[in-house]
Amino acid sequence: MNRFRKILKILGIATAIGGFLLTGYQLVLLLLGQNTICFNDGCEIVDSLTTVPPWAFNGAGMLYFLLLAISFKAAMKDDGYGEPITRLLLLGGVAVEGVLFAYQYIVIHTFCSYCLIILSIVVFLNILEGFRQIFRGVAVFAAIQIAFFSLQLAAPIEDKQTDLTASSTAALLAQSEEEKGKKEFYLFYSSTCKHCEKVLNALKENPQYNIRFNPIDQTKPIHIEGLSAVNSSEDKFRMNKEFLMNIGISTVPVLYVKDQSSSTLYTSVSKILSVLEEQCYQKEAEYGIQLSPDGSGKVSLVGPKKQLFPLPKQDDENCKMDEECL
Repeated sequence: MNRFRKILKILGIATAIGGFLLTGYQLVLLLLGQNTICFNDGCEIVDSLTTVPPWAFNGAGMLYFLLLAISFKAAMKDDGYGEPITRLLLLGGVAVEGVLFAYQYIVIHTFCSYCLIILSIVVFLNILEGFRQIFRGVAVFAAIQIAFFSLQLAAPIEDKQTDLTASSTAALLAQSEEEKGKKEFYLFYSSTCKHCEKVLNALKENPQYNIRFNPIDQTKPIHIEGLSAVNSSEDKFRMNKEFLMNIGISTVPVLYVKDQSSSTLYTSVSKILSVLEEQCYQKEAEYGIQLSPDGSGKVSLVGPKKQLFPLPKQDDENCKMDEECL
C-alpha cells in the first residue's frame, strides 16, 4: 500500500472513531434525559414519527462506526478482506442514510440536523475510498430517492380518517351560526399523560368553542362549563389511537385543527396552548405539523411565526401513547 492510500485509511479510522464517539455521546444524553445534539426542531419531529426509539438508532450507529474503524484498520494490511468489507459497510450506511434523508424530505418536509451530521460523516468516508466508491454510493443514494419519489407512502388522509366526531367522548360546541362555521378542534389525550393535564386545565380556565375531546383510553370526567358529554367506550379509544398511529403520531397530547381548506396537527403542550390562545384573538397558529389538504397524506412543518403571547418553555411536552407519564 502506497503512502497516500495509507494516509487515507488512517483518516478513515479517525473519522469512524469520531462517528463512534458522537453517536455514543448522543446515546448517553438520551439515556440521561438531557438535551441532545440538535440545532432545529426537526430532530423532535423525526423522533416522534418513528417506531424505533432514538437510543436504539444511536446504539446501532455506535456499532456501525466501530465496525468501520476495524475494517479500515484491516484494509491497511492488504489481506484481501478488509477493503471489500469496508466498501460494503459504507454502501450500507449510504442506503440507510438515503432512506432517512428521503423520509425527511419527501414525507415530513423538515430535516433533523443531527441526522445530516451523520450523513455527512458517511459521505466523507465514502469519498476516502476513491472514485469508484463515490460512484457506487451516488448510485445507491439516487436509486433510493427515485424509489421514494415514485411511491405514495401513505394512503390519503380521508381514507385513514374515521369520523372523529363519532369517537369523541365530550365536546364544547358553538351555539351561534357564526361560531359553528369556524375551525373544528379535536384534542387527543390519555389518562397517564401529565402534559395532557396541562392542556385540560387551560381549557377549564378558558373554554374554547368547537373543540371535541378524543381520549385514547379511559380518563377521568372533564368538568368544564358548557361541556356536553356522551358515553365513552373501548371502541372510541381504539379509533382515536389508531387515527394517530395511522398518520405517524405516537405521542399525546395532540390537537387536530380542521377547517374547510386544511388540517393541522400540533404535538406539544406549548404549541397546543399557543394555538388555543391565538384562536381567542382570531390569529393564525404559530406552527405545527401540517397535513397536506390535497389528500396525499404528506406532513410538513408550518411556520414559525412570531407569537404575540409567549408561553413558558416546557421541559417535556408530550408522552408516548403506550407509556405512563405521570
